Amino acid sequence: MAEIELLHIYPQEAWHSPAVVVGNRVGLTLLRDAINDALEKGLGQALEFTTDGEGYEVNAVLLDEPWESTEWLRLDVPYTDTEMVGERRPDKVDGVTLFIERCESGAITDRAKHYALPWVRRVDHR
Repeated sequence: MAEIELLHIYPQEAWHSPAVVVGNRVGLTLLRDAINDALEKGLGQALEFTTDGEGYEVNAVLLDEPWESTEWLRLDVPYTDTEMVGERRPDKVDGVTLFIERCESGAITDRAKHYALPWVRRVDHR
């Protein structure tokens, strides 16, 4: 029996707190492959699972511009503790929005357009 692709991604609560990725060998390998695809092609994806059996896609986006560029400055910070860092700013975009923009620009695989993009559009990701 094939091993399930387990991967848990724990984001930063606030600045200077760690982000942690925990996965089995299969899950971490798929994440590595998605990152390699992003480095080579601009975008990468991996289908992963959490230990409750729910599947999700991890999307890696290459944004290879200086950190002071317009593209980086328009991205919201990924922190989860709103008490500490404040509410999301409406003038910023998140990683999912960036992913959607890249999909619509044609910079992603047909598989992603078929499976991921319709789902992402249905979900209120902010």
